[in-house]
Amino acid sequence: MRDGIDSGDHRTNGDGHLSESRPTNNQVTQDTPSEQPTPHWRFQGIDGIKGLSLAAIIVYHYNPLIMPGGFVGVDVFLTISGFLITLSMLKRLHAGGRIGWIDYFTHRLRRLYPALIVMVPTVMTLANAVQPDFLVGIRKQASAALTFIYNWYAVTSGSSYFDTMNPQMFKHLWFIALLAQFYVVAPMLVRILWSLRHPTPAVLTLLGLSAASFIWMARLYDPASPTRVYEGTDTHAGGFLLGMALAWCICAWRGAEATGRRHMAITRLAMRFWRRIAAYTGFVALVLLVVLALRLRQDTVAFHGGIAAASVLAVLLIAGTITDGSWMQGLFAIHPLSATGTYSYGIYLWHWPLWLLGSALMRSLGLRQPLAAAAMALAVTAVLAYCSSVLVEKPSARGGFIGAIIPDPPVGAKAAARGLAVMLIILLAFTGGFRAWRDAPAKTSTQIALEKTQRMMEERARLNGEILRKPVPRPKKPAHAFPTGMQIVAIGDSVMDMAAPQMQERFPGILVDAKVSRSIMEAGPIVGQLQTEARMRPWLVIGLNTNSAITSDQLDQLRAQIGPDTVLVIVNGHGPDSWITESNDVTRSYAQAHADNTVYVDWDAAISQHLDLLYSDGVHPMEGAGADIYPQAIQQAIRQWISEGH
Repeated sequence: MRDGIDSGDHRTNGDGHLSESRPTNNQVTQDTPSEQPTPHWRFQGIDGIKGLSLAAIIVYHYNPLIMPGGFVGVDVFLTISGFLITLSMLKRLHAGGRIGWIDYFTHRLRRLYPALIVMVPTVMTLANAVQPDFLVGIRKQASAALTFIYNWYAVTSGSSYFDTMNPQMFKHLWFIALLAQFYVVAPMLVRILWSLRHPTPAVLTLLGLSAASFIWMARLYDPASPTRVYEGTDTHAGGFLLGMALAWCICAWRGAEATGRRHMAITRLAMRFWRRIAAYTGFVALVLLVVLALRLRQDTVAFHGGIAAASVLAVLLIAGTITDGSWMQGLFAIHPLSATGTYSYGIYLWHWPLWLLGSALMRSLGLRQPLAAAAMALAVTAVLAYCSSVLVEKPSARGGFIGAIIPDPPVGAKAAARGLAVMLIILLAFTGGFRAWRDAPAKTSTQIALEKTQRMMEERARLNGEILRKPVPRPKKPAHAFPTGMQIVAIGDSVMDMAAPQMQERFPGILVDAKVSRSIMEAGPIVGQLQTEARMRPWLVIGLNTNSAITSDQLDQLRAQIGPDTVLVIVNGHGPDSWITESNDVTRSYAQAHADNTVYVDWDAAISQHLDLLYSDGVHPMEGAGADIYPQAIQQAIRQWISEGH
C-alpha cells in the first residue's frame, strides 16, 4: 500500500537491479557516514508481492472460509514496510549522516493522511444513506482512525455483543494505525543503531527485538481475547523489525559490492551461493506462504509461531525476489499483481467498508449473492483507489494536502479542473460526514428490537405469575409424537430471544431461556439447573450456533447430561461469521449420526429465503414475520422427523 504499506522511496526499473553510484573511496562501514556514496536502490517485484498479499487479505475479509489464513498477508506487508522505510532512512544517512526528521515525518503524513481523511467522511456519508446502523459508535471509531490509534482503541474499548453483531466500517484501519506507530518509532531506532558504527550489531539488535516481540505475542495470547496480541504495537512488531534487519543486510551487502571490498573468501562464496539459490528460496517461501494462507487459522498455532513463520518467509521471499538476476522478479512483474501493489493503499482503505455497505444493500433488497456483492465491492474499490491515487495521494505527496486542490505549479485548465473536482468531492464528503456524525444513532435497530423483546418477555412472565417455572412431570420415554409447548425447553442466544414471543404463540407453554451473547458452553449449566429444579422437559431445543463454534464433543457431553430419552432439537445458525458455517456442518453431521433422538432445524435455509426480514447485521430476524420464521422452521423440522418414523 502506498506508504501505508509502502515507503514510497523505492523505484522500479526495467532490469530490476539494485544499483548504486560508485564510491570515491573504499570505506564501507558506518564510520564516516557523510563520506558514504548515495545508493540509488531500484527494485522489481516488490509491488507484485504487495499485490498478492493484498489479494489474500481481501479474500480473508470477504470470506475467511476460502482462505482462513489470509491474514498472513498483513505480516508480509509489515515486513515489506519495515524493509522499505529502513532503506529510505539508510539512504539519507549514507548521503549526509542525518535522517532529516521534519522531512521524514512530513513525507509520512503526506502519504498516509490525505487519502484517509477523504475516505472516512465519504464512507460515513454512504452509510448514512445505505445502513445507519453502521454509524453506531462512529464518532469514537472515526476519531481513532484519523489519529492513528485504532488498534489500541480496539484493544482498550473491548467489544460488546452488539459491536460484534454490527461490523465496524473502520476496523481494518488498525493496521494503518499500527504502521503509523512503527513509522514514528523506526527513525529513532535507526538513528540509535546507526551510531553503533557497524551493521552487524544493528542487525543482531533488530533480530533480538523481533524475537522478543514474537515471544511476547505468544506469552500474552489469550484465546478468549486475541485482539490484544494481534493488534498491539508491541506484540505485532516482529515482522516490521525483520524487514528492518533485512534492509540493513542489503545495505551492507551492496555497500561492500559497490566499494569492491571483500573481507573474507567465505563472504565471497556466501554471496555467490546466495545468488544461485535466491530465486528458488523465494519461490519455496512463496509456496509456504500460500499454504499458510490456506491452512492457518487465528488460533494458538498462529500466535505461538505461525505469524512469526509467515514473517520469516516474507523476508526470504523479498530477498529471493530482489536479488540481481532472480527470475522471481518476472513472476511478480505480472501486471495485475504489480498494479494491485501500486494502488494497494487506496485499495486497502476502501475494500472493507464498501464490502459491508454493498452486502447490507443487497440484504435490504432480499438478495443473497455474496459473489455478486464481492464483485461489486471490488469494482467500486478499484475505481475509488485509482481516483484517490490520481486526485489526492500523488498531488498531496508533491505539495501537501493543499496540493490536491491547488496544483503547484499550476499547469493550465486541466489542473484547474482537477483541483475544482477534488474540492467539490471533499466538500460533499465532509458535509455528508458531518451529518452522519451528528445523526449517528446510539443503538442499532437490532439492539433496540432485542431490548424491546426482552422487556415484553419479562412483563409476560410477571403477569403469568411464574407459571412456566412450575415443575412439569416427565414421561418415562419420549412419545415421539408432535410435542406440546409444555413438553419443550428451549435454550438459545439472541436470535432465539428475538423470536421468543412467536415461539410461545406456536408452542403455548414452552419454557424459553434465551439471552444475548450466549454460547454452547452455557447449555450444560442451564440444563443442570433445570434438572435440579425438576423443570427439565422431554424435548430440548438448542439454538446456540451464533456466537461461538460448536464441537461434536460438546454435543456428546450435552447428550450424556440429558440422557437418551430426551429429544434434542438443534437449530443451526445464519450469519457471516466463519464459525457459524463450521458449527452448522458439525451439528448437521451430529444430527444425522444420532437421528433416533436428534432433530436438525435448518434455520439458515429458512431465513435465507427472506433476507429482507433480517436486521442490518444479517443475523437477527425482524419482529413479526421475520421472527416467526424461526418457530416455523422448528415445527417443520419436528414434523418431518416424526414422519420419517422416529
